Amino acid sequence: MFSQVILLLFTNLFAHCDHVAGAAAQLIQELQRRFPEHAVLDALGICYPQYWLQKDAEITFSKHLDVLKNWYCNTKVLGSGVDKEIIPGILDRWSLDSQQGYFKIAMKSNAPAAMEPPYDLNPVTRIWRTISASRVLAHGFPEYLKLAEIALVHVIGSVEDERVFSSVAFLKSKLRNSLDPHLGLVVGMYSQNLYTL
Repeated sequence: MFSQVILLLFTNLFAHCDHVAGAAAQLIQELQRRFPEHAVLDALGICYPQYWLQKDAEITFSKHLDVLKNWYCNTKVLGSGVDKEIIPGILDRWSLDSQQGYFKIAMKSNAPAAMEPPYDLNPVTRIWRTISASRVLAHGFPEYLKLAEIALVHVIGSVEDERVFSSVAFLKSKLRNSLDPHLGLVVGMYSQNLYTL
């Protein structure tokens, strides 16, 4: 929808320049190809401990898992003709289905501890370090470990980055200049609203 509005805007704006309109259409098509839809980014929330502390986590899990399977398990065809490229799915649908029981138990049981102090680590980092450190857990759902890697490297948006920069600007003032050794910890706590100043 958003890309269609941009395409329409560019098309109308540069109607007299076909090559510019064509370039805009190619740019929008390339952005759609490279970045996942909002529903996919929302579904990646199953890899975060905050998700499992919600009351409706069990109910929404199946819907989110279906979105992720449709995006990451299906073969994608890019281009056409000579430039046609077939990309296999990066996750296995059957493995996600068969391992989901272990995954849900591990996330539900480890999520509360991941959200508790000390706040020296991000809760997502903490829960996945705990899970990957256990051989039993790591071998119980390896496909979900791959999914977690995908979720952790995806750029969800710049909001989190902007929040951290705003936190630094707020916290690192002339009055609080002595925070240097602890600035990372304080910024992490403040930007995640774990502690309000």
